[in-house]
Amino acid sequence: QDRPPRGAGIIAICEMRSKPYVCLCEQKNNKMSFPKGGLKSVDGNSILVAAKREWLEETGLSLSRVRLLHGAYLDEPQTGSRYLLAQCEPPHLRSGDPDASRMAWNPPLEDPQDKNPIVRSQWLLVEDVVRGRSALGRDRVVFLEKAVELLRAGGNFIAAAPGSASASAPAHATPASEDARALWEAARQRESRLRSAAGMEDRD
Repeated sequence: QDRPPRGAGIIAICEMRSKPYVCLCEQKNNKMSFPKGGLKSVDGNSILVAAKREWLEETGLSLSRVRLLHGAYLDEPQTGSRYLLAQCEPPHLRSGDPDASRMAWNPPLEDPQDKNPIVRSQWLLVEDVVRGRSALGRDRVVFLEKAVELLRAGGNFIAAAPGSASASAPAHATPASEDARALWEAARQRESRLRSAAGMEDRD
């Protein structure tokens, strides 16, 4: 029997200058990956919640730009991570997102207490990554190729940010910091409920 996912992430493709780019994150140990991380109690064991939290922490990009391909994912056995597949709208100068004026940036919301934090997030040409012109491991390059194939095939895309009818309202896109505050507040409330429930069970 397959083990349930222990982590979650997002493989996001962004069309810029008529070419597809993928968002990759570089860790302090120089390894490269897609935005991802382990499931936490505050996520309520939800892959979707965890994937969106990791996207915000490791990229700092607004979820209002992200559209997820409904029902599509890729599982990475080595790490136990499940990657959701997404399209990401290009950045806009007035959005306040860190990639509005650069292709590589320091993620503003990354946890400073992380033992191996993300030190740089970036948009790289899919073509360059596939040809081995990045530090992304070969196994993940294969994942990238499959993700691009599935995204190009199309399907039902859903907004990652609640209430976002479309990811193409650039000037009014919600800043990632606001996305993060809302997501983290919901997570804190969920954790508080879990702790309260656990306390009640102890008293019983």
